[in-house]
Amino acid sequence: MTATTLPDAYAGPDRIGAMLREVAARQGDREALVVGERRVTYAELERDSARIAGGLLELGVRRGDVVALFAPNLVEAYVAFYAVTRIGGVFAPLNPRLTARELAHAVERCRPQVLLTLAEEGGYDFTERLAHVRAEVPRLVALRGELDDALTWARLLEDGSGPGAAERLARAGDAVEPGDSAILQFTSGTTSQPKGALLSQGATCRMAVELGRRFGLGPGDRYFGCSPICHLGGMTFSMVAVIGQGATFVTLPTFSAGAALEAIAAEDCSVVHGIDTHLTLLTGHEAFDPSALPLRLVSVSALAETVERVAAAFGAGVVTISQYGSTETGGAPTCGAYDDPRDKLLSTVGRPLPGIDLAVVDPASQEEVVLGETGEIRVGGWSLMIGYLSQPEEFARSLDGRGRLRTGDLGHLDDDGYLHFTGRLKNMLRVGGENVSVEEVELVLKAHPDVRDAVVVGVADDRLGEVAYAYVVPGSARPPEEAGLLAHCRGQLATFKVPRRFELIEMDDVPLIGSGKIDRRALAARAAGRAAPAPR
Repeated sequence: MTATTLPDAYAGPDRIGAMLREVAARQGDREALVVGERRVTYAELERDSARIAGGLLELGVRRGDVVALFAPNLVEAYVAFYAVTRIGGVFAPLNPRLTARELAHAVERCRPQVLLTLAEEGGYDFTERLAHVRAEVPRLVALRGELDDALTWARLLEDGSGPGAAERLARAGDAVEPGDSAILQFTSGTTSQPKGALLSQGATCRMAVELGRRFGLGPGDRYFGCSPICHLGGMTFSMVAVIGQGATFVTLPTFSAGAALEAIAAEDCSVVHGIDTHLTLLTGHEAFDPSALPLRLVSVSALAETVERVAAAFGAGVVTISQYGSTETGGAPTCGAYDDPRDKLLSTVGRPLPGIDLAVVDPASQEEVVLGETGEIRVGGWSLMIGYLSQPEEFARSLDGRGRLRTGDLGHLDDDGYLHFTGRLKNMLRVGGENVSVEEVELVLKAHPDVRDAVVVGVADDRLGEVAYAYVVPGSARPPEEAGLLAHCRGQLATFKVPRRFELIEMDDVPLIGSGKIDRRALAARAAGRAAPAPR
């Protein structure tokens, strides 16, 4: 059943650089960003992004070129986003937790003209991992400090403010079109290697504006969110939505529940957004006292059970909303609104944004189901990605006959057009807000010399939502030890992808379904009956 009930009427900004310039012209002295101890006004954000954009033009970056970021949440990272997109470049934020292997794959895929990074920050050491990709990147820029053979951020600022810089910047900005690619976001999806989803200028702007309206954001709001900038949750429907409404975005380089609570209180934040893991850690922290927090609204991306727990923790005086979406859908095309009925806010992920084509389909018959019946969620309309980088066939396969994305997620619509999200069809885990492809983890395990085969499933975890549990079929007379498997995975995978536990199993004991495929549900049920996995 299709749930497009709201009219498709939008007259807001359709280019990211223009969105920032319009807000900065109205309220240049207001704080735009607070990142840890650093504060940036709208005038400063506009000025520095223009200078960095000019510096990138001096380096030869042109419309359509990729500029990658390999760093945590920093002031420079947000400035870079606006700098790259205002000249028609494609901003590609890479997860700072990537291993050397994963970073090399991402760089090989997107082939950036410039890589913005630094030696170390917030416990992350980037130098060794960068050594594996330096030969593949024409220019490195050190956001802070220095890197061998890298241009400094200060030099980029200086080069972008020289003679003729303003004219070059104006020409580049005038050439940007709403349909141009603006963001290259890597997503695990359901394949063994991450795919790069391309998101447009116009859709990014509209997503930010529409979500800002659902949150009821205004210039007086101070919005705390600490999802990483390499996720859309840390960019499009947090930072860009906030900037688009002239509010103040407050964040930290990396998430810590204690530091987050301190920042929310000290910065007088009225809105908090986070993934389910962040909100679970916040509300479970010993210093959590909702009466001491000046909040009017909490936004959490989670199942209804978690939303209800979060709402109960903050109390009835704080509005709690949730949303549904993915990288491929451009953010959160379905979202609750601050003025929705409380029962809808706690039991659903809201209604689709204006102009979004949302349907629930029977995966077998491909027909839309009746209201209240569960099926696969399909999303179409203006928010969808342009496509997957260099994978047009993969993009085509992801769409149905009406051009809607096959999300692989399950849900149903109620009589009022609200979406109830109930689970996933696709074979992907959600670990602490991170998408994890089980196929990628399995391929890494199968590369171990003593492993014949591997099957990875998810098990529930109180802190992270779910974690990976690996069944390993020995491939030699000497069965692999857990310590060796753990070390092998840690060398190849980001920490959140590493299985929490490894269980040896014989091939004959692997359950199969009628088609001969592995019965992953049976293995997941078996894993769920084990003792809770020990923290790593």
